Amino acid sequence: MPATVPALRHMIQALEENFPNGDYLWGYTQAHREDWEMVKTALDMGASTVRIGFEDSDMIAPGVHVDNNAALIAKVSDIVKSKGMMPMTPDEVRAMQPSAIILSGGPASVGEARRCAVKKEERNVW
Repeated sequence: MPATVPALRHMIQALEENFPNGDYLWGYTQAHREDWEMVKTALDMGASTVRIGFEDSDMIAPGVHVDNNAALIAKVSDIVKSKGMMPMTPDEVRAMQPSAIILSGGPASVGEARRCAVKKEERNVW
């Protein structure tokens, strides 16, 4: 499924239909990401996690590759902060329970170093 707003809406709708009481969390990741627009959109639409890492994309801007994950994490952290949210610390992420659903494919990996999650008090998710 392509990384588009309609595709993201479709996946969220599927969650709403299958969990009508709203008892779910979801996050976003994007293979071959070239920019950050869909990451921003996912956060705006309620994503509780954003997974970023070299195995998905090493681009920090269109056509600009980086040589480590730290630059990608710094970028997504800045995006999270620009939305009035606070990224979790690595220790807070490691302490999470494996209850989030990553829309693009499977259960969340607790303690995964390349995840930027939003603090509970900022988004009321954890």
